[in-house]
Amino acid sequence: MLKLRSVAFELTPRCNQRCLYCYNAWREEGAPVGGELSTGQVCGLVDKVLAEAELGHVTLTGGEPFLRADLLDIIGHVNARGLPVAIISNGRLVDDRLAAALAARDVAYVQVTLLGPDAATHDALCGAGSFDGVTRAAARLVAAGVAVGGSFLCTRRNFAAAGATLSLMRRLGMRDQVAFNRFNPSGPAAARVAELLPTRSQVLAALGEADAFTGAHGLRVHCTMPIPHCMADEAEFPNVEFGVCSAATEQAEYAVDPSGNLKLCTLQRRPVGNLFEHGFCELVEGEAAARFRARRPAFCQECPHGPSCRGGCGAAAEWVFGDPNALDPFLAQHVE
Repeated sequence: MLKLRSVAFELTPRCNQRCLYCYNAWREEGAPVGGELSTGQVCGLVDKVLAEAELGHVTLTGGEPFLRADLLDIIGHVNARGLPVAIISNGRLVDDRLAAALAARDVAYVQVTLLGPDAATHDALCGAGSFDGVTRAAARLVAAGVAVGGSFLCTRRNFAAAGATLSLMRRLGMRDQVAFNRFNPSGPAAARVAELLPTRSQVLAALGEADAFTGAHGLRVHCTMPIPHCMADEAEFPNVEFGVCSAATEQAEYAVDPSGNLKLCTLQRRPVGNLFEHGFCELVEGEAAARFRARRPAFCQECPHGPSCRGGCGAAAEWVFGDPNALDPFLAQHVE
């Protein structure tokens, strides 16, 4: 049986925020919003995946997953199958009642994104009121005993606030794990490369702050978005955990979109097939996944890190350049 860390279920295309960096394909200008699967359909797909794969947990995301009135039922179904859930949310719908309900279930953590240490920085990227929403949510969840994971997204606008943002996360109780991501242009945000994509020096500055803060306070910080090896010397940041593009590998977190389509990750533009029509392993082991797994930009062919790094994020390369074999836009802005 296939063993995976997690599979992410994008439960809804609906969201109560309009973040500038949003990667959801259904947010593209002119794209049809589409509907949602019923409770039974979602739970059926969970069971279909679990029949073919052994997971550490199930990730529930969106859109904004708390917009679904049946979210607690879906969590209960996953828990009944012996697995915890992780939830990715903007937090604005979390009140004391919901926090208590989550505490009564097997929720590994709720991950929320914090983009700055103050409302001015965060709201400029996520919309008015979003900073107050996410900080209130974190406080309510922690008070209820629900673990909260933080996510910092490094952009051209907020890179200098990395250390201060991590400090606020720690004060809010996000002490177990924090994701450090650099903006990765995909979905509607692919049109905001010039506005949001940070330079190498900006990312290194933010990583330096993250490394120093982590070393001083014991916070676990990991880069969930790949940073090509030629763009950062990992040895200079010993307190930060780095990763590579895991799409279509044993470390992958595959994603099921609101129509039941399977993607190699949440950022991928084109799904590899639909789970109502094909088996999970059939798609994971299929030709489309194999092609993506073998990708390597021409620029990276001679690089000794090529087989593992694969030039960074192929999903972003496809969104920006139309080809997953092109360079990751983060790298391309310096090479080209």
